[in-house]
Amino acid sequence: MLRSFADLIRRKLDCVFFVVGNGRADGQLRLSADKLGLRGELTFVDRQPLRLLPEMFKAADIYVAPVPSRGIDMPSLLAMAAGIPVLAAGEGAADFFIDGQTMLRFKQGNPADLAGKLASLMDDHAMAARLAESALEHLRTCHSPAGVVAALTRIYRKAAM
Repeated sequence: MLRSFADLIRRKLDCVFFVVGNGRADGQLRLSADKLGLRGELTFVDRQPLRLLPEMFKAADIYVAPVPSRGIDMPSLLAMAAGIPVLAAGEGAADFFIDGQTMLRFKQGNPADLAGKLASLMDDHAMAARLAESALEHLRTCHSPAGVVAALTRIYRKAAM
């Protein structure tokens, strides 16, 4: 991800990046950012509670999910619900990830692929808006609270038979 950000900066695209979260790799990420000359355009933010993410996403233009999730990718779901385009690495387990319709998928470990997709969203605001709106529509129709309750009810009824 950091190499992708550095590539966008070299292309003179007007962008600022936030890395949200911390963990074992935090120190290494900061060293890599320094080596790539990203410290002026990159801000590290400690992990935030899920309840704060919707407000953070409302201020963002694009969300990048850097690693595939084996379960429900709540940050990506919250980003989609906030109406911002999502880029996600690899194959995720989430059924709301539909490449080209609700999000764009990039090849994990391929900085050029991520940089190209980020640049395309930054250059084509109409495409970014269509992607975000398509994700919102998908969430409204397939993942509404009423729909989830109805699906669970069907499962419980089948199990009770």
